[in-house]
Amino acid sequence: MSHHQETPFDNIESSHEYVGLLAEAISETLVEVEADIALAGADGAERRLTYTELLAEVERVAAALRALGIERGDRITLSMPVSIEAIALMLACARIGAIHSVVFAGFGEGALGQRIRLSGSKAVFVADATRRRGSVVPLKHLVDAALADGDHAVEHVV
Repeated sequence: MSHHQETPFDNIESSHEYVGLLAEAISETLVEVEADIALAGADGAERRLTYTELLAEVERVAAALRALGIERGDRITLSMPVSIEAIALMLACARIGAIHSVVFAGFGEGALGQRIRLSGSKAVFVADATRRRGSVVPLKHLVDAALADGDHAVEHVV
C-alpha cells in the first residue's frame, strides 16, 4: 500500500515542465520575502538586491532573451565574471527553459570555441573583461577570436 500524496510534480512529462513549475513556485515565494542578497565583485565592490528586485531583473532578462529568439531548449553560453547580471541571465534561462553553459575566464580561444560549438549555442553573452588575480583579462576579444572561423550556430553575441 502506497502512502504517496499526489503533488503538482507527479504528472510532469519533461524536465522543462519541471523547471517551469519550480521557477513559478519560487517566484511566488520570493515576492513575499524582503530579505536581500549580496554579491561582491572581483574589485571588492558589493551590490545588494532584494529577492523582489532580483525577480524583476530575471523577468526583464527573460523578456530580452525571448526578443532575441531564444526559446525553450535553445542553448546559450556565458563568458562573464560572477555578477548579478550573470546570475540573472542563468535564472532567466531556467525561467524560459533555455540551457546555459558557463565558461569563466581562463579558457583560451580554442577551448572556448570548442565549448561554444559543441554546445550548439545560439547566443553568447560576454563581458568586455574581468579581473583575475589582480589582472584584467579580456573576455570579448577571446569570444571574437573563438567565433572567427564561422563554424558555429551562434546568431547573437551580446
